[in-house]
Amino acid sequence: MYLNTYQKRLVGLVEEYGCLKRRQLEYMVNMYSERKLPNLDGYINQLCQFGGFQKVLHGNEIYVGYKGTEPDPVISDAFEVMMQFAPNILSHSRGRSPAAICFLVQAKEQKKEVRVIPVPPGEESVICAFAEDSAVSDKSRLDIFLLCQKEQMRKMIPKCRYKFALVGGDKVSFFER
Repeated sequence: MYLNTYQKRLVGLVEEYGCLKRRQLEYMVNMYSERKLPNLDGYINQLCQFGGFQKVLHGNEIYVGYKGTEPDPVISDAFEVMMQFAPNILSHSRGRSPAAICFLVQAKEQKKEVRVIPVPPGEESVICAFAEDSAVSDKSRLDIFLLCQKEQMRKMIPKCRYKFALVGGDKVSFFER
């Protein structure tokens, strides 16, 4: 099947992250395109018809991914956090556990690696230990702890550069101590 530039980007995102919300895919594909399209439904429908993709209704969101795959809410929320850094994102990929997503942003004075690390309830100390073990001494890395509940902040005092994030629908809230 011939794929145009937009479809190649859609396929690349789904291959890297699995099922993502349609609006997340549209946002990221358009972020890297000179010509912005108001929606990519036609291209998504072609991928569903001929490219092994499917659309899945999960809650009130439409997810797009390969047939037989289910949305991963943790990856979707981590992706939502990453989108808040656009258009300064230079590169991005799935992270190695426990980081869900890692990306590189252009900050004011230097490039910065950002890791989005989900924090399941009860795992706060384990996640802090991971972040501390891999902390860097300069300001080139930022860990964003993706919380399930704001109360988890009280259980975490990591010794690294960090922020907290909560995702509610398509809204991301960031917190600091």
